[in-house]
Amino acid sequence: MITSHPNTTIAIKGHAKELNCTARGERPIIIRWEKGDTVIDPDRVMRYAIATKDNGDEVVSTLKLKPADRGDSVFFSCHAINSYGEDRGLIQLTVQEPPDPPELEIREVKARSMNLRWTQRFDGNSIITGFDIEYKNKSDSWDFKQSTRNISPTINQANIVDLHPASVYSIRMYSFNKIGRSEPSKELTISTEEAAPDGPPMDVTLQPVTSQSIQVTWKAPKKELQNGVIRGYQIGYRENSPGSNGQYSIVEMKATGDSEVYTLDNLKKFAQYGVVVQAFNRAGTGPSSSEINATTLEDVPSQPPENVRALSITSDVAVISWSEPPRSTLNGVLKGYRVIFWSLYVDGEWGAMQNVTTARERVELRGMEKFTNYSVQVLAYTQAGDGVRSSVLYIQTKEDGECVPPAPAWPRTARQLPGPVPGTALEPPRCSRKERGPPAGIKAVPSSASSVVVSWLPPTKPNGVIRKYTIFCFSPGSGQPAPSEYETSPEQLFYRIAHLNRGQQYLLWVAAVTSAGRGNGSEKVTIEPAGKVHVFLAPGGPPLPQAAFCSSAAPPDLTSSPKPIAPALPSEERNLHSLRPNL
Repeated sequence: MITSHPNTTIAIKGHAKELNCTARGERPIIIRWEKGDTVIDPDRVMRYAIATKDNGDEVVSTLKLKPADRGDSVFFSCHAINSYGEDRGLIQLTVQEPPDPPELEIREVKARSMNLRWTQRFDGNSIITGFDIEYKNKSDSWDFKQSTRNISPTINQANIVDLHPASVYSIRMYSFNKIGRSEPSKELTISTEEAAPDGPPMDVTLQPVTSQSIQVTWKAPKKELQNGVIRGYQIGYRENSPGSNGQYSIVEMKATGDSEVYTLDNLKKFAQYGVVVQAFNRAGTGPSSSEINATTLEDVPSQPPENVRALSITSDVAVISWSEPPRSTLNGVLKGYRVIFWSLYVDGEWGAMQNVTTARERVELRGMEKFTNYSVQVLAYTQAGDGVRSSVLYIQTKEDGECVPPAPAWPRTARQLPGPVPGTALEPPRCSRKERGPPAGIKAVPSSASSVVVSWLPPTKPNGVIRKYTIFCFSPGSGQPAPSEYETSPEQLFYRIAHLNRGQQYLLWVAAVTSAGRGNGSEKVTIEPAGKVHVFLAPGGPPLPQAAFCSSAAPPDLTSSPKPIAPALPSEERNLHSLRPNL
């Protein structure tokens, strides 16, 4: 009969294990081992060995498993057989080993985390004590793995966090029991979703291009901070000048590469702008770069000076004043002002355009032509050039001031009017031809044996309102010390002088008179009366009036008696400048 055998026993997979069975009875005793219902034949299954020995009145049989295997976790039986019968002893062997790896599945993947779940299959005939999860970038080796260890055996799911967006990971898992760690689970590959970039664009620079544009350049964010494929950029810009609202205007552009360029245009002239740049991908927009500033280039002022005024001070001096254009329209650093002016003559011609530059808001224009119409404009200018001119302002210089005509060409005598010696301190200012325009186009023709007719045109530069004309008649060979003088109205441009001596030459010239005094004399013409001379008049013209007497006697006292005034002709005869002899 079987006297000794274990009921249950444990073996470790891969290790050797011995099962002993002891029988007592009539000899001979045969002991046979069975695994389940199968007789163990060591000759056929080399992993098993059976050894039997006598031990006094007992027979001991030993079954060796070399080594134990998972399949040995069954009932083994030993059978003792003699001539009297058979006895059997059952032994339950449990082979323990590290567990099988869990079956891993991915339930959810986000940009920075993933959710896992697993199922534990064979536990190795030992209670599971925990789990380990390992993961890495797919391109790395497992030497650079990250782990989540000692997960409770009661848990069958976990969240892995702190992953990097838009990355590819490999993940595997282990189970543990008291025997050891399982083999790794099947390796899974997952891709995290994109997330908004974690870094701003790099190396942002600004370059003013024109008065209304700035070029922005930058580089893509650092690769590890892009969190996906950079799709484009948002450029924010705002005016940082006083009074601006501080809000960014946003423009968007598609990404083209690692380096980008964008030109902001339609900006305000000579204004400071702050600019930031943000990258975006499919998941969103990343942080902005630090704001940097640039100022658009200067331009010319877009508005003229304001409140432009012109004041005539004298006959050749005018004062022009104005105020600064609005600061917002200067478009640069104001360098100064330019006053542009030119004369307008009665014949419609323009004088040369002149300009004066000043840093003040007032300027005196000197050396202007007397009693002349002028057009005046004012502009402001910056480094970029001249701005918009003001509207044309019209001004007329005043009539000429007191002056005396040049001294006559004859010798000074006691009969002449008293006056200071030329060149002394008491000499009044004299009018140059430039200052006082003489009558133009003087002509004279004989009208009879004792009379002549002289005609002229108004001065081109009268320097004032002509009040009258003075006609001078002088006979050099008569011994007359000074010319005779005659006056006529400003509308009459001719004069008849009678009672002349036939065959005697006379010098004639004319001067215009304004409220400021007598101007320069015209050119002198020489004439002598002639017999049987007929004056040609326009058809239907009236007869000439009786003229004044040009005497060879001493001239009248000009300081005490009035000058003779010729009677005015009818208006039809005021064009007698065309008089000529009818030979």
